Amino acid sequence: MRIFLMTVSVLLVGCNSNFSTAPEKGGMPPEAMTAMESGDQPQMPSADHPPIAGGEISMAPALKGKVQTGSVLFVIAKPSAGGPPLAVKKMEVSTFPVSFALMPQDIMMKGMPMDGTLEVIARIDKDGMAGPASSGDMEGRTAKPVSMGTAGIQIKIDKVY
Repeated sequence: MRIFLMTVSVLLVGCNSNFSTAPEKGGMPPEAMTAMESGDQPQMPSADHPPIAGGEISMAPALKGKVQTGSVLFVIAKPSAGGPPLAVKKMEVSTFPVSFALMPQDIMMKGMPMDGTLEVIARIDKDGMAGPASSGDMEGRTAKPVSMGTAGIQIKIDKVY
């Protein structure tokens, strides 16, 4: 129970800092913010800031009309061997498909080992709060574990709780 409460606390604190419709200072690497302030496009992942995982999230056709106003999309990377999330990105629900890139600034606890394989989960959360899925939330996940740094991940949201 203690580990669960600690994980939920970390999710709440970490996710709230990454929620925005437009990049905010502190949510991107400094060089990306400088590029944005000068009117240029933000830098894409590079060798200095490689993505943890990236790809596209789609919605099962049967669920497309069931997303409620105010719902939030969480993209969660967890070690495939189990344990707390390594990285979480909180995004507004938009049209699907939607692209995602979990970046170093999305890491939940600095200093966690960033190696091995991941399970990537996309969850539409009705109440917008981090934590375990609850009734009415929708979810999809990688079919099998992926290596750290994998791009082109395809996730289909196809499960309703």
